[in-house]
Formats: sequence, structure tokens, C-alpha cells
Amino acid sequence: TEAEKRPERLTIVVGGAGFTGIEFLGELGNRIPELCREYDIDRQQVRLICVEAAPSVLPGFDPELVDYAVNYLEGKGVEFKIGTAVKECTPDGIICGKDDQTEEIKAGTVVWAAGVRGNPIIEESGFENMRGRVKVKPDLRVEGHDDIFVIGDCSLIINEETERPYPPTAQISMQQGETCANNLAALIHGKE
Repeated sequence: TEAEKRPERLTIVVGGAGFTGIEFLGELGNRIPELCREYDIDRQQVRLICVEAAPSVLPGFDPELVDYAVNYLEGKGVEFKIGTAVKECTPDGIICGKDDQTEEIKAGTVVWAAGVRGNPIIEESGFENMRGRVKVKPDLRVEGHDDIFVIGDCSLIINEETERPYPPTAQISMQQGETCANNLAALIHGKE
């Protein structure tokens, strides 16, 4: 069909260069050569484009690891547009841009892996927060509120080594769940 002949059908845009977007691009970058062989598609026709509004890839991660990940993915053919927001998804792809400059990227597939933020109720709670995430102490309690714990995507914990927030990942949320349970049990038993 005519649609199958359009070159942009083999363009995949991933919105977001956080943990989820980068992990997805890594898997896709590894799998694309196999799929191209299997379906007799010229690898040069396939484009993988990552669009990220933030000024860097993998916020919260060590800069050395970020450089490694970017170089690895670029070696797999991933193109990066950093500091560039997805302004609109269209039936033909996306419109993205910086400041008042926009660009249309025609794509057969758009994957949204951006915008992790806490529950909107957090923003209305009165707690100091950043994008719906409340800064908590290492024991997961809110500063000045010893009876309130915040965990998961709603919590903001600073990594003391990097002085940057830990990313909101499932792995960290699971660790926080265990830590919070232990801390609550200790409080119930009168321990700090």
C-alpha cells in the first residue's frame, strides 16, 4: 500500500530520556537489527529519535554513566534532541521545539516515556514540593512532620554523593516501601 512505502513509517520517536525512555531505547536499539533481517528492511531506513525537554539525559544519574549510555545508544543509531520539548502529537508524528522554534518529525510510531511526576494532590498539600514530589529526610519522613512518610513517585530524596535527586523508578520505590515499613514498625515499638 501507499502507507507502507512512506519512509517515516520506520521512524520511531521516544518522548523522554529518563530511566524508562533510555531503557526502552536500549532494548529497541538491540532488537532493530534482528527485526530488519527478519523482515528484509534496510537498517538505514529505520530512525530512532529520543526527544527530551530537560537539559540532560537520565537526570539524577552519575554524569559518567549518562555519557556512557548516550554514546552506547548513539552507536546503536539513536538520535537525541535534548532540551527540546514535545509540543504536540499529531496523526503524522510530533511537533517539537526549543523556545519559539518548532520542528515536525514525521513518525510511524511515537512512544511516550516522559513526565513522571507525583500525584497532583501533593502539589495542593501545602508541603514544599517540586513537580509533585515532596523532599523527604533519609528516613522518608517530611521535614517538620515526624508522623508523615512519603514514598514512591511522590517522594524526593537527594543522593548525598551526587547532591541530586534519585530518579523515580520502581526499584527505588520498592526499597522505600521496605524502609518505610521498617521505620513504621520501629515507631510503633517506641524506637527511633
